[in-house]
Amino acid sequence: MAGSVDNVLALAEYGAEVNQVAVVTLQILRAAALYRINEHLGLQGATAIPFEAPFFLTPLHLAALSGSAECIQVLRCNGADAHACVSGPLPSLSGTPLEFCARFLPQDTDQERETRLRCLAAFQGIGFSDLDKVVFRLFLHRDRNASPSTIDTRVAQIQRCESLLRSFFVSQRVFLFRNMDVEMLQKMQLALRQMEQFQLLNLRQHGGMENALDDFISYAKSSMRKKYSAL
Repeated sequence: MAGSVDNVLALAEYGAEVNQVAVVTLQILRAAALYRINEHLGLQGATAIPFEAPFFLTPLHLAALSGSAECIQVLRCNGADAHACVSGPLPSLSGTPLEFCARFLPQDTDQERETRLRCLAAFQGIGFSDLDKVVFRLFLHRDRNASPSTIDTRVAQIQRCESLLRSFFVSQRVFLFRNMDVEMLQKMQLALRQMEQFQLLNLRQHGGMENALDDFISYAKSSMRKKYSAL
């Protein structure tokens, strides 16, 4: 459950247990995590700890080891426990996801330091990334039953609608992206349809922008949008 963020999001939204403790070994951990663990412990080789030695990790521990702030954010939004303490074959391989993040993520280069800070910030509830594209895809698949062949096109159109709404209604962004004000959403939807730029785009895309706008407004009202609006 600590794979790519779209997989983590889909599993969480479809009811996977985000705090389920799994027994793993060094052999099945990702290569990056294995390198960081051995580097931190000062071990010379990958066999310094037996490959079959068990680790008891939650999905949030795995996300912390992988250095994915987005996965950490999604898991936390879905109830993952940042204070879940697990046991490993050595004391330094035990602890909470936050401790794993601070302990194992490297900070030798600017990029590594940025990744580490993003992950630590994700545990504090600070959003650094925009997960809209991933959430849009899941919304279309789950709630709108869109076919796989149309999802990529529709996601691009939805993002264009969102961009237009942001640019045309700057003073109302708080209503659209935080408060779920249904009446305001409907007024903005109607106003955008009447704008020449939107009408031309819709004409060029054979009505696709109309459908995408309907999907975006439905998405903006949904529980998914409310859950991930802070990311």
